[in-house]
Amino acid sequence: MSNELAYEACLTKTQKILGLIEGNYRTVDIHREKGPKKILILGCIHSGTSLLTSLIGGHPNIGMLFEDLNNNEDKIYGKDFVGNKLILWHQIRYKQRANRVTHILNRVLNLFRKSQIKIFPSSRKSILDYVKEKAFIITITRNESETRESMRKRMKWLKNERLKEFYCEVVYRQSYKLIDKISMSGYSNFMTIKLEDLRNEPEKVLKNICRALGVVYDKRMLDGVNKNWRYSEYKGIQK
Repeated sequence: MSNELAYEACLTKTQKILGLIEGNYRTVDIHREKGPKKILILGCIHSGTSLLTSLIGGHPNIGMLFEDLNNNEDKIYGKDFVGNKLILWHQIRYKQRANRVTHILNRVLNLFRKSQIKIFPSSRKSILDYVKEKAFIITITRNESETRESMRKRMKWLKNERLKEFYCEVVYRQSYKLIDKISMSGYSNFMTIKLEDLRNEPEKVLKNICRALGVVYDKRMLDGVNKNWRYSEYKGIQK
């Protein structure tokens, strides 16, 4: 059995044993229709989600949160659109939600493992919760080799090269399984873009996103990246 299959088997068994953790935890009335329209940006770790969020958040009628795990979109006022960006697999899963128990378990499990792969998500809302809120979901993809290399460069906490490869394999595969699942679900408020296209033709990509959202494109979106503390100048994702 491969390392990835072994991990998935262990994950499935753990979640079945602790099935009560998924529970019925819900932080908001997800069927509420009133209020601004919602946007959810998703992607694998180091695939360009921060860059995309900065650019979209540059629109004067869109308010974006950065990896908010506690449903604070409803605390953004004065915008036609409010949104959040989350990292697939690490932070958000398709059905499973986080709660206090899963948070504690993730912390405890990481005390005994060098890998920071999370058994449970950290977001208190699932992808399906956002779907029920009729959020417009945007996924961003990146070349696999670039994504893995970017992951490896930032994994200073892990010295073992074999474990690094295992970590990258699991995170990348699980993230793209979630993207495929959303794509194949038939959900209409969904689009996916490539980081390469965003780098090469940012204005074109942003215009397509605005068209899909039903909002007028604003050139100030291109300046959004300069107002994000992660980027001092527009030069795409650091490799």
